[in-house]
Amino acid sequence: MKPKTKKQREIMSLVPKLTPISNRQIEYAEKYLFNHYAYKNGNAAYCMTCGNKLTKKELEEGKCSCCKNSLLTVETKKRKESEVRYYAIVSKCNKYQVIRYYYVKRSMVRKKHSECMFIPVAQEWIDGKGGKPTYVARLALMNSYYSNNIYSLWSDMEIRTKRHVSESITYPKINLIPIIKRNLGDNVKEVCNLKSLSISGVFYLVMNFPHAETLVKAKQYELFNEYKRNGFIDNYWNVVKICIRNNYIVSDFDIWKDMIEAIEYCGGDISNGKNVCPENLLESHDYWVNRMEKIKDKRQKMQDDERAKQYEDEYKKQKGKWFAIAIEAKGLSIKVLDSVKKFIDENNAMHHCVFANEYYKKKNSLIMSVTENGNRVATIEYDISKFKVLQCRGVCNQVPAHYDEILSIMDNHIKMFRKIAKSA
Repeated sequence: MKPKTKKQREIMSLVPKLTPISNRQIEYAEKYLFNHYAYKNGNAAYCMTCGNKLTKKELEEGKCSCCKNSLLTVETKKRKESEVRYYAIVSKCNKYQVIRYYYVKRSMVRKKHSECMFIPVAQEWIDGKGGKPTYVARLALMNSYYSNNIYSLWSDMEIRTKRHVSESITYPKINLIPIIKRNLGDNVKEVCNLKSLSISGVFYLVMNFPHAETLVKAKQYELFNEYKRNGFIDNYWNVVKICIRNNYIVSDFDIWKDMIEAIEYCGGDISNGKNVCPENLLESHDYWVNRMEKIKDKRQKMQDDERAKQYEDEYKKQKGKWFAIAIEAKGLSIKVLDSVKKFIDENNAMHHCVFANEYYKKKNSLIMSVTENGNRVATIEYDISKFKVLQCRGVCNQVPAHYDEILSIMDNHIKMFRKIAKSA
């Protein structure tokens, strides 16, 4: 696309002035952009980076004495392999911050030194005002996102619409424009190592969001990682400030977030540094989450009891004539649940859904509990219109140990159920 605005024309005039990729930048990419492999076939093993034949000791230690790289051993008969990654280099040109993305293809052949091909594929030009970057890139062949092998690698670098480049690593030596340098402080290297944010995303955050700038300067990298993906940090900014004042670094955002929400749910004080900056995060998390679960269970129990009271009279009216059933046979005791409250007890003891799914409302279903020596072993759903067992479930809906005996006992008492059914 031809440059249309004054800014675009200025940027295109600056593109040829960018310094070519240096030998040091190439060496850094070759060392850190890719994994280094030892290909092993039988007793022979070779370093696929430098081609060195590895000794048994080198293979055991996982390190090549020639190129000094740590190696991942792969059992394979392959002699050739290639990989593609993206590499970002950040520089300054005139008043612009420029992020250059390189398509890097590494070709490996057994017994030979690997070779890397570097092709510039995209550039982001940031003017320091916090606005949208200008993109100079090669033609993308599909979709609106850059990915492996979808560039027209020999097309021209032109002004393009927004493209996303997900770099694998960023060269750590960075020359920054004043506003980004001010907002990042002395944390450039650490920020470059963030795996969940691109370097472009980092610049966007620190230029446009004061909270993000504060998090970087306070070295709260876990919170910075999550800043735009999670509104939690802005909503609980006062809590974050307490952590910063106490020099408390959040080491695991998900655990810390769950703990803060649990403290608040329990009515705890989230303005208390001792609560939100625990010495042992995991221990504190477990304490507050367990406390929250107990409160939830108590509230759920109150709701269940209230619901049971609402349907108690209706249940007794429908099934009251069956309540006298008490079958004793083969060491088992079978009794009808004679109140909705007992559905709750059965539900909780057997860990199934006999109360949650409101079996007490089913017109033709009679629910009975089976015990052995006073211990619950099964729950029966019996059809009082067809006089047959619909379900017989043990703990967690498993097949109970006495399944066949229970069915046999129920079959032997069909006459009793028919007689009760005919009664007024």
